Amino acid sequence: MSQANAETTIHLDAITPALIEQAAQDNDINCAVRLLQDAAGITTGDVAGIAFSGDRDEVWWPTASVADRAQALRDYVKVEALYLER
Repeated sequence: MSQANAETTIHLDAITPALIEQAAQDNDINCAVRLLQDAAGITTGDVAGIAFSGDRDEVWWPTASVADRAQALRDYVKVEALYLER
């Protein structure tokens, strides 16, 4: 998954509350998630695919409030952290 390897180090601490709020403003879920991934050095989308499947998907995103999007992004970062611990 999004494990760090010899070439890549992931820094979830680079994903600040302000960055999450900025990303939540984007009506495109892929652009929003990519903003966070780029900041953290995440080079794969596998964990995001897991986090944004089910109810929180590309159909839900543009209809969700910015607050709900921000919460979904915070939850996604938590899922990334769980995979990094493995």
